[in-house]
Amino acid sequence: MAYATVWKVIFKDKRTEITFAPILYVDAVADIADNGANAFNRREDRSIENGETRLVAMDTEFGPPSKEVNPNEEVDMLNWLHAVTQDQQAKMAEVAEVQISLDAAIFSNGLLVGPDSSDLDRDFNAKLETKQRLYRQIVSDLDAGRAVDEAFGPAKTLAVQRPAPSRNPLAIYETIAAQEIVALRKRIGDSAVPVVFGQAIRKEPFVIRKSSTN
Repeated sequence: MAYATVWKVIFKDKRTEITFAPILYVDAVADIADNGANAFNRREDRSIENGETRLVAMDTEFGPPSKEVNPNEEVDMLNWLHAVTQDQQAKMAEVAEVQISLDAAIFSNGLLVGPDSSDLDRDFNAKLETKQRLYRQIVSDLDAGRAVDEAFGPAKTLAVQRPAPSRNPLAIYETIAAQEIVALRKRIGDSAVPVVFGQAIRKEPFVIRKSSTN
């Protein structure tokens, strides 16, 4: 469902940099709420199943290749990887050591394990709540007879916002959630929006509980 790694980078000049890298699969919760609907499980960004592996970097991860990526998306991905590679190469030239550990993980039953120094539960809930709110608002607007473009108005507005982390560190997850909502519409097509978004709405809250052994 979600996990956060800790990257401790020790530079040659003895500087130390610590980065928490949360990876959040909030739509996996929607699948569970929908009793197995797999509208989101055809993508490479779905949650990690038993026996699966992922290649993890400091600020992203790489899952199994998607069969749905079109040529334009593939070009965008390659350009992004090239930019990330150049940035990392410049930074790593000054690095003496990198220490990587797992800070926390959230499983499909809501169990959280690990010290959670990164506040993974807080981040997960922030993104989940935004997505659920947008799903409900869009479905409600469509049920009321509004056009798809009109129903997506709030999501599109939120998706282009540039939040200030210093004012609200969770605002970035609201923006990311809205961007994913807009991208999902494009991927499935307007005709599928009412059904897929309706299925994504949870009937009950998703409760995260910390392991007693943490």
